[in-house]
Amino acid sequence: MMQAIQGARLILTQPRGQVQPRLPIHRCMEFDWLDVSFDLSKVTPKEIEESFEDPFAVRLLPDGNYGSEEARYICLGRSVGNRPLFSVFWTDGKRYRVIVSREMTKEEENFYDRRNAQNH
Repeated sequence: MMQAIQGARLILTQPRGQVQPRLPIHRCMEFDWLDVSFDLSKVTPKEIEESFEDPFAVRLLPDGNYGSEEARYICLGRSVGNRPLFSVFWTDGKRYRVIVSREMTKEEENFYDRRNAQNH
């Protein structure tokens, strides 16, 4: 299995099998796009935001000793144009700060598809 997913635990699933702790998800997510450290011309902020709003998005918390202010999460989701995106982000429950975003690898896409197949 891929390194980004290996050693991670699911923290948000579809309604069927809720796993704790849950990451707060709000209908109106506020993203912080100031001084991002990756190229926003390769993956646009709109596509990233759409991938977070994907009703089938998979959000993970990598294993590790992170304090709540240092926790980094992973989001696997698809944009409205069906572009599969992998994002690492931080949140305080109100604002979302994307640290890096790129297209999913084939392994990540397979994980996303398998995870969603389990929930239906």
